[in-house]
Amino acid sequence: MATEKFRTRDLSLASAVTLISGIEPVMEADPSGKVQFTFPADEGIRKAVLSYHDGALAPICDFVEIFKRTKAAMFNRRGCGR
Repeated sequence: MATEKFRTRDLSLASAVTLISGIEPVMEADPSGKVQFTFPADEGIRKAVLSYHDGALAPICDFVEIFKRTKAAMFNRRGCGR
């Protein structure tokens, strides 16, 4: 049986889910070549997504750090790194 996955192209959502759940995304290219952030589709990820959409408060410095790190990894994955 295949493991269910939650996928998004939204960098902000992926960063927030990482901050809330503590789980780093796996980056995969979709058929168009764009990077998708993939998480296991478990209850913790579902709650993190719902918290994000409900406007959960999060430490901004932590969020920005994760956002920048994830964005850099995304560009490196696409071959756009410096």
